[in-house]
Amino acid sequence: MDRLVRNPDLLISWSEGELFVEELRSGETFSVSPETILLLDSFKGPRKPSAVADSLPDYDPRSVLRSITRLQKLGLLIPEREGRRRISRVKAWKQNLASVQYHLATLDTPYLTTPAAIDRFLEKRLAEERPPPNFKRYRAAKGRRQLAAVAAGPSPEKARVLGEVLAARRTVRASFWSGRATSAPCTSAGVTQVDGLASGAAVRNVRLPPG
Repeated sequence: MDRLVRNPDLLISWSEGELFVEELRSGETFSVSPETILLLDSFKGPRKPSAVADSLPDYDPRSVLRSITRLQKLGLLIPEREGRRRISRVKAWKQNLASVQYHLATLDTPYLTTPAAIDRFLEKRLAEERPPPNFKRYRAAKGRRQLAAVAAGPSPEKARVLGEVLAARRTVRASFWSGRATSAPCTSAGVTQVDGLASGAAVRNVRLPPG
């Protein structure tokens, strides 16, 4: 059997008393045993399976070789030649796991690029579920309380001063809707929320005690 190496896109985690290995490229997550981690660690550099089996004298060599074959089928171990071609996402993103996971979650994701397409999507999405009520009523509530009066906003003088301060900042941005500098009254209108996408990969069991 040719030399094998550990897949460079593996992420090991511990959650609720279980050990997991996630293959970042495919998004698959495997529940594994500590012995599996030991076996994967044995292939941090290219090695022959027989050499790894010989280096673990406390385990039956045939069982170790069967486990190695299974890990290769699952893609957790890959041939040495493929390992040289692979670019580790973790290394490419300088060990920033949040960036790696966001990159993979949004990779090749289609985006809506026109206002009309966005409107159609929102109308379809809103039609799929019943919207929540405008007001929430609590039957057990006793009596009602008047809300305190809300101030109408800063005085014109304070608003003017704030606008001048914001406009004088070196980080001031040109407003995309009018070509003018963004000042206090319209700052909130230019804020956009960006939500990351979560991968819903199924968890698979991989219990591989080599002995």
